[in-house]
Amino acid sequence: RKPDAKIYKKCLQKLGIKKEEAIFIGDDLKKDVLAPQNLGMKSILFDPKKQQKNFRPRIENLKELL
Repeated sequence: RKPDAKIYKKCLQKLGIKKEEAIFIGDDLKKDVLAPQNLGMKSILFDPKKQQKNFRPRIENLKELL
């Protein structure tokens, strides 16, 4: 279970990509953003409720990814 590093490593392995090639996008700062960053992955906080305005990288709308 997140934020256990095993889930991210298993996902990377199944996808056949390196941690440097992955970007994890999630709405939980601790589990979805900081945990993957601690493994060397890039991550983006999805914050539609605008609760973490000072955190970067952060998006409020998924359209920002386009």
